[in-house]
Amino acid sequence: EPGGTTVLPCAVGGVPILFVILRGLAPEEESCTLTVVNCDASSLSYHHCAAVPPKIKFDTCLQLRGLQLRQLQDQAFWAMAWFTASSVDGENMKLTPLQMMYEVLLSFAAGESLDQAMLQAKSTSALGADMMHTPRRSETAHYGCARHALRYLLLTNGLTVHEYKFLSMLLRSQMLRMAQHDLRVCPKVSPAERKILGLASRQLAHKAAKLARCSIGMQAGVACHALSTEGMAAVRLQVEEVKMALDGLPGDAPKAVAPPPLILSAADKHLGQQPLVQMLNGIQ
Repeated sequence: EPGGTTVLPCAVGGVPILFVILRGLAPEEESCTLTVVNCDASSLSYHHCAAVPPKIKFDTCLQLRGLQLRQLQDQAFWAMAWFTASSVDGENMKLTPLQMMYEVLLSFAAGESLDQAMLQAKSTSALGADMMHTPRRSETAHYGCARHALRYLLLTNGLTVHEYKFLSMLLRSQMLRMAQHDLRVCPKVSPAERKILGLASRQLAHKAAKLARCSIGMQAGVACHALSTEGMAAVRLQVEEVKMALDGLPGDAPKAVAPPPLILSAADKHLGQQPLVQMLNGIQ
């Protein structure tokens, strides 16, 4: 219906993506906006990107505005979408599934080349840098699509970035709270499960700390407030409750293995050197 929103699951060569379709209001009810939400690092070559040293960030939500609704209602569009979702690389085809999706399917929906449609969408989009993200290197694109689609829908419907950050923290807190309920009936906890819960606790604490020290000001005409002391205390209490619940359950603790240092420039080369103690131990 006019003004409605539809979120549809799809895939590109087996990689999960989402289509978000926003239909216009009268008198533009025959036009719509199609957004492709893709979080897989190997499939983002057609999305806008920007260098933010030391990272390269991508617009995971590729937005095409002003599309004719009849193009998306055409059976040929969905037949092609199904074909690209079920195809895989290396099947002796002239175009890869990624090329078929972006160069053929999206161009058909836009009625022009993908480059022209993307330029028009970029010039009329108000989100800009708010939708730029570092691509996921792990095989968690199916989770990222859902979260990025939620972020896109909330921001396009008037939520500010600061408000979304608070919502993101509350979602993390709720997920950790659900894990707490499960711990009450678990006979034991494996090392992998302990590690995951430890990561979830640290992520929640990190998110709360960032919100607590954010500057107070205005964003899109809305006052931005830092996380209160009471909010920080509640997060700390929740993290401690999870730790106490884990300590009271049988199971081995995860092995603490530090990842290798991340060396991004010549100034960081010293991070790759062995500690002095290890170097001296090797001397007989």
